[in-house]
Amino acid sequence: MDFFGKSFLHMPFRMEMVSLLGKIHHDQGKLTVYEKEFPFLFQKLHQSTRDRQIKHFMNMYQGMKLSNIKLKTLLAQDRFPQTMMEEEITCYHDAFSLIHDQYETLSISVETMLEIHFQLFKYATSDSGTFRQQDIVCHGFSHESMPRSHHQTLPAKDIPYFLEKLCTEYNQSMLTRNVDPILSMINFIFHFICIVPFDKGNGRMVRLLFSLLLVKEEYSVVKYISLDAIIKQWENTYYEALYKSAANWFSEEHNLVFITDCFLRILHAAYEELQKTLLPHQIRGQRSLQLRDYILKQRGSFSKEDIRKIFPTVSESTFQRTFQCLQKQNKIILLSKGRAAKWSTVIAETVETT
Repeated sequence: MDFFGKSFLHMPFRMEMVSLLGKIHHDQGKLTVYEKEFPFLFQKLHQSTRDRQIKHFMNMYQGMKLSNIKLKTLLAQDRFPQTMMEEEITCYHDAFSLIHDQYETLSISVETMLEIHFQLFKYATSDSGTFRQQDIVCHGFSHESMPRSHHQTLPAKDIPYFLEKLCTEYNQSMLTRNVDPILSMINFIFHFICIVPFDKGNGRMVRLLFSLLLVKEEYSVVKYISLDAIIKQWENTYYEALYKSAANWFSEEHNLVFITDCFLRILHAAYEELQKTLLPHQIRGQRSLQLRDYILKQRGSFSKEDIRKIFPTVSESTFQRTFQCLQKQNKIILLSKGRAAKWSTVIAETVETT
């Protein structure tokens, strides 16, 4: 089986898909700029998203109910899980944290897949971190309103070999960059789904692996929104696309268009969701950027009051935050203290002292 061969390289591409791909790259470009300009904002957003992701998991998979206090102490590892539900929550949190804390060093490999699966089910079963041992006919690509897929999967004994091959071909594709990396990620995830590597948890693995692929390639939207929640919104479309694309997969006569289009829409929806979250910050950020640019253009010493006369509508908190940020970045220095404290840009100070 050739995972990144003819079916992938010769995939028919609709113009709407080209447009979606362009929008995703454009949105990530804007996000990268915002991350550099407002690092503290995104640090807070990342942490709050991690907390929300666990709650989305609880709602999506089990309809779990746990008080905020109990959840907080559980995730802070202040106590051991005491029920099966708490074990599942803890395991998902550990797997999620593994990806978001160690993505830079995690390789795209069979070993990483097994480690993530182990973290997901380390309390639940002795089969955690092991591939399925029985041959199956896949009945899993369906939703209540969708027809069931009966595509042929790989024999259990072949799973390690073909997953290793999938990882090798993916890593080679990312190395050569002959194809847009997002398309390579989607193709990788699709084949992982069709292989059905585990007896339990394949759906969770798909979401976690997709997050890992994205964040490793600096598509950082998954740091700030819940990918699980977005996929849940597209659930019917997602299962329908899997049903169509998985047909004839074993004989390598499948059609990648449906699942590729679906994942592109999911990704685009993720960036749009983040845009809604950031909109209030962007409005404030525009004022902050104007203030920042004006300060950096100053030559000679200046006071906060000098700047405040030019920006009378900017809040005191924005003033303080902008000055603190520029000082921390060594863009400006404090020349004198007191009510009439004087400041200088580092560039201007360097010129004056040479």
